[in-house]
Formats: sequence, C-alpha cells, structure tokens
Amino acid sequence: MAYLILKHRIFINSIVCTTPAAVEEHSEWSKTDDYNSQLQEMCQRNGWNYVDISDMTNHGEDKYYQQDGVHYIQDLYPVWAERMIGETIKVIG
Repeated sequence: MAYLILKHRIFINSIVCTTPAAVEEHSEWSKTDDYNSQLQEMCQRNGWNYVDISDMTNHGEDKYYQQDGVHYIQDLYPVWAERMIGETIKVIG
C-alpha cells in the first residue's frame, strides 16, 4: 500500500489597520495591533508563516481606502497579492 505524503505550508497575513475615521465609528478596529500579536504567536506555535503587511496602507492613510475607511481601493489588491507571493517565494524558494 502506497501513501502520499503532502507537504504544505500555511501563510497568514496580518490585519491591516483601518482609517482613523473608521476606528472612531467602530472601536474594535483600534485593536489591530493586539490581534496581529495574537496571530503572530499562533503562527509561531503552529509552525505557520506570518506575513506582516500592516504597513501596506501607510498605517491607515485615507488614499488607500474606499469611502468606508475599511475596504481597500482596487489598486491596492495587486500590491497585497505581490507581497504575499514574494513572502511565499522567500520561504519555499
């Protein structure tokens, strides 16, 4: 009987902060640093890869967000994908 052993790697990216205006409306968004610390610890415990993308929006700069202050503008999604791909390539070669 043959067994197939699959090797996998898990990549988790950080939560990116929202705009200050969005934090004013929803206070839970002010906890992204705490959430990211917990994510990072979880990744370390489980051997997963943590990718810090928290600086992607220049820490909540309005120009990177749609009007709601939470969702990114369309142009930022390819930047996010490139960042995740780049970090993946660093790990798996």
